[in-house]
Amino acid sequence: MRYGTYYRYALIKKLRLTKYIRLLDNWLDIGCYDGAILQAIDVLKKVGVDLDPIKRQNIPILKAVAEYLPFQNKVFKIITAFDVLEHIKNDRQVISQVKGKLKKGGIFIFTVPHKYEKIIPRLIKNWLVFHRWKHIRLGYTEKELVSLFSNEWKLKIVHWDTRISSLLYFPLQLIWKFSQEFAKRIINMLIQIEFIRTKKSSSHHGHLVVIARKIEK
Repeated sequence: MRYGTYYRYALIKKLRLTKYIRLLDNWLDIGCYDGAILQAIDVLKKVGVDLDPIKRQNIPILKAVAEYLPFQNKVFKIITAFDVLEHIKNDRQVISQVKGKLKKGGIFIFTVPHKYEKIIPRLIKNWLVFHRWKHIRLGYTEKELVSLFSNEWKLKIVHWDTRISSLLYFPLQLIWKFSQEFAKRIINMLIQIEFIRTKKSSSHHGHLVVIARKIEK
């Protein structure tokens, strides 16, 4: 499991997002890479898609783009996409695809960086975002996210405060290379601190966590 993947998994657990993912659900994870998050959560029917997937023997992972998901309509109860939309030019097409593949009452859970996150100096941030992480855009505001969805969705948006983990990004990457177990302990402590900060106030310092329920009749 990569550093960023473990951080996302720790965030999923802390926000109890697994309560939306039940054992008998049919679950699709978009941008799953090697399926590590799919592997970590116990669901009987699960599949991943990625532009450059790393295959796992016990989880089906397909090479596909998020704008054209290779599945029948109204198949999935839960679809997830962690830090994916900021990499895709036609994000509205992704939302349209997700809407078509979800069953009635299905849930789309995804995370994106906040557009105006200002922890990392601009020059370093631009290098990370556009060159290392290959983003199409810096991120989103809450208003921009809402505009992507029609009134056939019910949205819940959480502002997740990542000020500390952003500042420690490079040291944690280094620690992860030498001792993943030690890095995991640090990440779990950071997640707890960030959870407390997030509960106290909304901010532009971090990520937006979105839980979107399909409510069309």
